[in-house]
Amino acid sequence: MPRGASMVLEYRPRRRRRPRCGVHMEALPWTEPWSGVTWALAGAVVALARDLSWQETAHSYGINWKSVACLQRTAVGHGLAERRQQPLPDWR
Repeated sequence: MPRGASMVLEYRPRRRRRPRCGVHMEALPWTEPWSGVTWALAGAVVALARDLSWQETAHSYGINWKSVACLQRTAVGHGLAERRQQPLPDWR
């Protein structure tokens, strides 16, 4: 895809009615529920935001700077949740 071209991905998830548990929507392997961006785009935006300002990153991807801030905040939250706490050394 040429640089500067935009792409819109529209997908309507299938809904299944199950007798025991009701209606369920299929999981999408490329995004979080109700997210407006894919994991790949989110990762690329966060990686670029390490080197550029939010506004420069937003301009590069054609999105709002608030979206960049939200994606970065979400990535930091996931990183902190996944980080394993190291035990404190025994100082005795």
